[in-house]
Formats: sequence, structure tokens, C-alpha cells
Amino acid sequence: MVSCSIDKGASSISFDEYVISDISTLFDAEESAEFQSPLSILTVDGGALLFDGGAHQFVKMSDDWTRLFTFGEEGRGPGEFQQVNRVWENEEGFLIYDRPNAKFVQFDRQGRWIDDRTFDHSSFNLDFLLSPASIGLIEPNLLAISTDGYNGSLAVLLDSISGSTTYLGEASGDYVTSIAHDRPKMIRDVQSGIIPGHLQNSVILKSNQSGLFLYQTTTAILEKYSHSGELLWTENVLFPFQEDLMDHMFAVNSDRLNRGLFMSHNYLFNYVVSMTTTEEGVAFQLNLTDENAVAVAWISNDGEDISIVHYEGMEHRPTQIAVQSDVKDPYILFLNLFEGQIYRAAWPL
Repeated sequence: MVSCSIDKGASSISFDEYVISDISTLFDAEESAEFQSPLSILTVDGGALLFDGGAHQFVKMSDDWTRLFTFGEEGRGPGEFQQVNRVWENEEGFLIYDRPNAKFVQFDRQGRWIDDRTFDHSSFNLDFLLSPASIGLIEPNLLAISTDGYNGSLAVLLDSISGSTTYLGEASGDYVTSIAHDRPKMIRDVQSGIIPGHLQNSVILKSNQSGLFLYQTTTAILEKYSHSGELLWTENVLFPFQEDLMDHMFAVNSDRLNRGLFMSHNYLFNYVVSMTTTEEGVAFQLNLTDENAVAVAWISNDGEDISIVHYEGMEHRPTQIAVQSDVKDPYILFLNLFEGQIYRAAWPL
């Protein structure tokens, strides 16, 4: 472990650094047919919950990576879902948000269907609900949803029963929906060194029992809110080795757009790749100019303790992380949905 500090004007943020090189491969699509197409992974009580998009079902794995059971079926009927837009572990078991069917689907901890709960986003007359980039579950009927800058905000707490709203954060740009952006203007903006409007207000939302974490992906600002929407603290978490990242992203995307390609999925002007919470705090995989490097930052619930864990030896950059801290030997899982790979390593915090 190495202790470092970041100077930011008159203040200094200290953090500890760890290096982990012992990485195990749990699944590689080129070598195994255990899963058809792993799309998401979540650590839960007693192991991990993986969604296999090819089979359209969930797979519960134990902490020692033994298959325990599967559940889920594609469709529009009771207990069925068309898409898995988000999944959470709650007191009853596992809750799935299926946007095309406008509902939540609740399963118990053995994967048995309990009920469907209607969530018709069109009834709230809020444009950003058509395709929210991030959505979090605070309480059974309380959702945290990204707003793309709507009403000058970054997110909203929405009571799905009463329809009451509490807006959070200050938008970095105008309200532009990701499904209605002007592509020619986007190209001009990128070539001029301006972050496209539909990305300026991008956030990732995650919660635990202590509150809601809101990370602004284009500014590296992390905010912590109470479950009622009170701002508890704000932290700038742009690390020294990310200082050249934004220039790198502009260069990569300008070149791709000039060649008639889409922007790079690795470099959508985001300082963070993915984010997850534990009971102790929030962890997020940092975006880096070196596509073969993997670093995960962790911040405690009170915002006082910061650590960075560098992981060495992964063949491809992961797209999602999940941390299991409530076991004797804490670990972190890495998923690369493009390459079909799942890695595991120690979590030292």
C-alpha cells in the first residue's frame, strides 16, 4: 500500500494505493459455453447474480463460483420480461426493471416469481423517462433517475405512486435528450473540443443504506445525497493520471467521426467506466488513456477515505464491476460484455 495526495488549489486529498496482480478468469466465451452472452453482473447475498442475455435468464452463482440456480423467461406475461434495464437486490429478493413492458418484476431469493409492479413512465409526462441513462432504487416506490439536464438538474427522486419529484444537482449544459440529439452538431462540437450536448449532463446513480451517490461522468464530480434528497457532500475525484484523458477522448472521437464511424464506446467523455456500492461506500472503475490498465477508486460513505486499487494482468478492459465485501475474503468481479469475459480478484479494502 502506498499513500499519496492530490493537490487541488488550496486543498489536498489523500488516498491510499494498492496493486493487485493475482487475477483469475472465471469465464471466457472463447473457451467455455457455460454462458451464452453475459450482459450484467451483481454481487448479492451468498454470491453473484449474472444476467445471460443469450439465454435471457439470470444465473445465481455462489461465492466460490458454483452455479446454484437459474430463473427468468422472455415475454410480456406475469413474471416475464423483455429487457433487463436494471436489477437490484432488495429485502424480498431480486427486482428487475423492464422498460418495454413498463413494469418491475419481483423474484424471491430462490428465483421464484412474486409479482409484477406497473411503472408506466408515460403517465408522468417527463421526457427524460423515455430512455433514462441511469436509474436507481432507493425504496420500494422511490426511484432516482437521471434527467439529462431537465429542469436544470442532473437527477430526480421520483415517487412512482404519488408522482412527487425532488430534483438533484446542477446541470452542466442545456437539456438535450440522448435520443433526440443533432448528429451533425455533435460532430462539429467534438471537432471543436466541445462535449456533445447529450453527454454533458451524463451521470451514474448508485445507492446503499447510507444514501445516494451521483457521479457526473464528464466532470468527475461525485455528490452524496440522503435518501430524501439532501446534499451531504461533494468531492472532485479527478485523479492525476486522468488529467490528459479528456484531450485523448476528443482526439480519438474526432478521428473516428472524420472516418464516418461512431464515437468510441470506451471514450464517451466519461471519467468513469462503471460504478457500484458496498455497505461501506462507493467503488468506481476509472477510465484511462491506457486501454489495458484497470484502476478502481473507492470512497467511504462519509467521503473522508479514498483508495485506488490497480489491477494488473487482464487481457481486455472490463465494462462493469461488482464488489463483494461482506465475506471472509472480499473480492471484486469484472465483466467485459464485448469480449464475454469475467475476472475475479481480491478486494483489499
